[in-house]
Amino acid sequence: MIRASWSGSVTSWLLVVALAGCSGGDDGGGQAGAGAQAGAGGGAPAAEPASAGQGEPAAAPEPTPEPEAPAEAAPTVTELSAQNAPADHGSWVDLLHTVRTTVAGTAFRDDPAQLAHMYDGDLLTAWNSATLPAGDDAPRSLGVRLPAGVRVHAIDLTAGFTKLRPQGDLFTQNLRIRRLRVRHPGGEVLVTLDPESRELQRIPVEGAGGDWQLELLEWVPGSNANWRELCISELRVWGEADAAAPRASAPIAVVGTLPSEAVTQALAAADAAGGDNADDLGGEDDSDALAPAPAAVLTQREGLHATRMELAPEMDGRTPLDPRTTYSRTADHQVYCYFELANPEQTPTTVTLAWEDVNGQGRGAPTQIQVPGNRRFINYRYTSVEWRRPGTYFCVVRHEDTELARIAMTVTP
Repeated sequence: MIRASWSGSVTSWLLVVALAGCSGGDDGGGQAGAGAQAGAGGGAPAAEPASAGQGEPAAAPEPTPEPEAPAEAAPTVTELSAQNAPADHGSWVDLLHTVRTTVAGTAFRDDPAQLAHMYDGDLLTAWNSATLPAGDDAPRSLGVRLPAGVRVHAIDLTAGFTKLRPQGDLFTQNLRIRRLRVRHPGGEVLVTLDPESRELQRIPVEGAGGDWQLELLEWVPGSNANWRELCISELRVWGEADAAAPRASAPIAVVGTLPSEAVTQALAAADAAGGDNADDLGGEDDSDALAPAPAAVLTQREGLHATRMELAPEMDGRTPLDPRTTYSRTADHQVYCYFELANPEQTPTTVTLAWEDVNGQGRGAPTQIQVPGNRRFINYRYTSVEWRRPGTYFCVVRHEDTELARIAMTVTP
């Protein structure tokens, strides 16, 4: 709208100001306005152009509301009954034995080896949880950490301990899982298992890498009322993995909950800032040395704890070469047990390393190893393979009476 602009005293004289170049309105076109004029001898000013708001200031246009941010998609929740797992998995792979993973949960008598029974490929062994207090039916959880670059398609597991032995049926004597919840990045699945089936039961579920939780919600009692442990003979996670996903032949097992990745990041940051690192050779460690190795069982705890453990037939400085867990008496002369510790309190202490059989017996006393007051400690020891009988052995690292880590070794003829 075009208005005349006035200044000066109305009792003396009027100064006419011409207006030009004002906005033309909603269509955006520019229009020139005609100025109001007054004669030199005085007179009334020219009338305002007619408008609906004559005598009122022009109304400001309503502001355009900002678009609302789209609401985050709610997690997908489905409910289903598991079916017997098929034998043919097509092109899928068991991610627990293909990429770097971590499995966490409680364990009977806090024995770290219990967790490894859940993914050892043997239906005659089983994971046994920590003993449930009488009358306690609160849910228990298992955690599985998968790396980026994987896609999960299905999970197979048993409802209990499937072994049948002459002394009794471990399946019917133990607790058996009837209902669980699978939580994963982007959704969750409520699952009903058949507690009377010894077979692997399949849970179809689609999800990406990240932290997965198997929350055990309900179970049926076993015939032996003194056995109050949840059991799973086998757990398998089927899917696909990109070539960039880090590889490993077996999971890291952690007694407790999945460790925070912030621990690793904090130690790496300390290294970048020039923090102290040490091994038994007195050298500095690499920034990625906390990356977990496959097939070890690590105990989660405050203070001094293990972050990596593996076996290898040779060492290149502090680097294990060709790490593996099976050794031949005729082809392999020795095996090295390599381990790394995090020491956040930087307290000097002592740990022991022992080579033990399945009964916990070793040849000779455990080796005493001094740990300096540094954030990280690396060490390794070796043993001969040639004189050992075929069977299963363990490299075990302990601090006082607490087991920090163990890894199994199979010796063949």
